[in-house]
Amino acid sequence: MIKIKDCEIGDLYNLIEPFFKPKPLFSSPRNKFERISNLITNTNGEILIYNYSEMIAFNAQIEEIIFGGSQINLDQVKNAYRFLSIINQYPPIHINRIADHEIEYKVAFQRFNKLVDFCDFNLEDGLERNIRILKGLNDDEISYKRRAEQMTKAYEAWCVKNQLYSINKKKLKRGGFLNKIYEIFDYENFSKSKGYEFVKSLNLPVCPYCNRQYISIEGNDKLKGTRPDIDHFFPKSKYPYFALSIYNLIPSCKVCNSSFKGAKDFFILEHIHPYFENFGSGAVFKMEGETETYFNNVNQFNLKLINSHTEKEKVENSNHTFKLENLYDNNHKDYALEIYQKAEAYPEDYLKSLEGVFNKPIKDNIRLLIGNYISKNDFSKRPLSKLTRDLFDQFELWVRWKIDKSDFDKE
Repeated sequence: MIKIKDCEIGDLYNLIEPFFKPKPLFSSPRNKFERISNLITNTNGEILIYNYSEMIAFNAQIEEIIFGGSQINLDQVKNAYRFLSIINQYPPIHINRIADHEIEYKVAFQRFNKLVDFCDFNLEDGLERNIRILKGLNDDEISYKRRAEQMTKAYEAWCVKNQLYSINKKKLKRGGFLNKIYEIFDYENFSKSKGYEFVKSLNLPVCPYCNRQYISIEGNDKLKGTRPDIDHFFPKSKYPYFALSIYNLIPSCKVCNSSFKGAKDFFILEHIHPYFENFGSGAVFKMEGETETYFNNVNQFNLKLINSHTEKEKVENSNHTFKLENLYDNNHKDYALEIYQKAEAYPEDYLKSLEGVFNKPIKDNIRLLIGNYISKNDFSKRPLSKLTRDLFDQFELWVRWKIDKSDFDKE
């Protein structure tokens, strides 16, 4: 995952601001929507440029309005849900570790039992049946995985009951809570009339989530062609008040957005945010095999994502959501092998000889030789540039080719 370069926030704000339509301030707010509407209006449009931490803080204020006065500690419920979501969404890596978290699991289960006892559920789509099942479970009757699924549905049912979000957007009632929020944040018309211009303004040729796919733009807002998806990092179905927030709009490929991410809740399970973070040198791809001194074919090694990041859990969540290690290992080992073979084949003298032939800076000559960018500042220019740089580091080509690494580390 790579970082989106800094952009002209003022220009993007001017692009989005016409679609932000706050309601008049209510002098005596009577219901949740009126209180939330006042909160939104009082931001004076700054909600459109809220950064990551500001969005989290604002969401806490919204939840206080929606869940205010509840006898259930919302943070405890969300922490329990977060643990259960890890089990539910990522069973291959976590399901065999459940025994290591048995105490945490039982605490989560107790919290959800309290939640079920407190809430008066009367919902459609059989959700009340899930609650009854949940209340009757014990360790001998059902698997951890199945219980985690039931608890997840119980939490989501509670959110729907309290109008936090709707599981099924098609069932929104006219004049309902979410529709009123969508009237304030008119993302639908923004996407139709300014989507191309917004994405083009970011100058981002490659998907920041995977660094595997070009996200090309052809056409414009009047003459439609193709453009990347615009993902809502915090999904607008659950957090509609961030539907137009610039730092919540991530241009991305359809595989990452539609096939993998969908409406996964990144408030609950934190992920690397591409406007503010990246994998950097803390999470790197590496060729690993029986021997690391010689590779002759793709069957001799695997591509592994080595995670020593300061935000290790965020990286792990991002890896599993976007299936990064699997995609790279299954699809790009031939590319990695080519980088390795070029590193073995070309001595320092060959790199120097290119300076006389093309009269170009060393960065350009390395790109000609390797076939990709290796400067951190250039990762967004071409697919697989992050992988290329990681392998460049693994094979210590800085030393072998006598290159000043500091020139390539600026972001």
